[in-house]
Amino acid sequence: MSEDFKNKLNRYTEGQMSDEEKLAMEQELEKLEIYQQYIDTQLGGEQQQTSSSSNKKESAIIRKGKWKARLHSAMTVISLLIIFSVFSGIVTTVFYQWGDRSEIYAEVVKSAISVTQPNVRVNGVGINSGIFYRMNLHGEIVKQIGNSNLTIGQYSQSFLFGLPGLFEATYYNEKKTSNIVPFQMPNTSNNKNSGDWSILEKLPEGTVSEVYLSLDQLYTTDELLSKLEPVNDITPLWFAADVGALEREGGYIDESIGFPYFPQWLSNEWTLLESTTTKTGLFTSMTSSSRQSPTLQAYGSGDIRDQHFMNTLRLLQQYKRIANNVSHSDLRNIDDNIQYLEKNGVKLYGVVVTGPTKEILKLKDLQWISVMRMGEARLWNISN
Repeated sequence: MSEDFKNKLNRYTEGQMSDEEKLAMEQELEKLEIYQQYIDTQLGGEQQQTSSSSNKKESAIIRKGKWKARLHSAMTVISLLIIFSVFSGIVTTVFYQWGDRSEIYAEVVKSAISVTQPNVRVNGVGINSGIFYRMNLHGEIVKQIGNSNLTIGQYSQSFLFGLPGLFEATYYNEKKTSNIVPFQMPNTSNNKNSGDWSILEKLPEGTVSEVYLSLDQLYTTDELLSKLEPVNDITPLWFAADVGALEREGGYIDESIGFPYFPQWLSNEWTLLESTTTKTGLFTSMTSSSRQSPTLQAYGSGDIRDQHFMNTLRLLQQYKRIANNVSHSDLRNIDDNIQYLEKNGVKLYGVVVTGPTKEILKLKDLQWISVMRMGEARLWNISN
């Protein structure tokens, strides 16, 4: 066996050859095996025994080399997978944290739900960023009836490098808000008693209800709040706004856009009061800050509420792909909706309220309420 062949064999067994060199070496070894078999056939006796013993040693070396080469290849593939997973995890974390991207996406999801689903909002947002450029937002879907916030379902929104995947919402109650037509446009020919007042009248004392009130005309936010102020024990929850698309078959509106009575303030709407940075290590530090949301009057501050609504719509406009993926109503015309609101101002045609059933019944004779639609009812919880 020549020194050159020995060197090649050592390189082969150590896995130091390129793919082309390995293939050539294996072909050469196969030729040697065939040649050795021919020699074994021609020789006999002691020569054959001696040759067979030598052949076994060479075969053992070759088999050992092949297994070492295969093991080396497998370890190389596993190492590359580990390196790629770690790298993609780092890139994923940097991507979703750069510019607070994950917090912005969470804000868009929360806003899209609160703007397009009457009296429905997200309670907390869980953010999970993993490997392979994926992130998942998840949380509870809640609504208010009386003074209680009820969890009515859960949601999950996945992302792949910033692109939204399937939005999944699971509701505990099969009867969802999306299945009813809650509002009717103003000045529509209707009978004031054609709503769900008869259903409300049958509910017993000690219950609280959620109802959808359609108005006799368009009102500003301050005008509507001033009308609600004298009503005892009734809490407004959500306002339906005219965004230029009130015309519906039969005068009904099945895809409302509006804003909650209790705003879900955006991150840029908070006022920074104080910020402190503490050094925690050689290259690390911790920043703590205190912020304050805008102050609202219970039955006023219409300009602040309207501005918050416009800010929310502009956020959804900026992240239209995510907003449309999550929203209950169609936001493809959000550009036109914003232009209409900027030109005509925020005007309301409906409101969701909650309170004791018997107190809500007293609203029946108010002239500014055209039609009432029943939402949900629960046992008394107004004082909880």
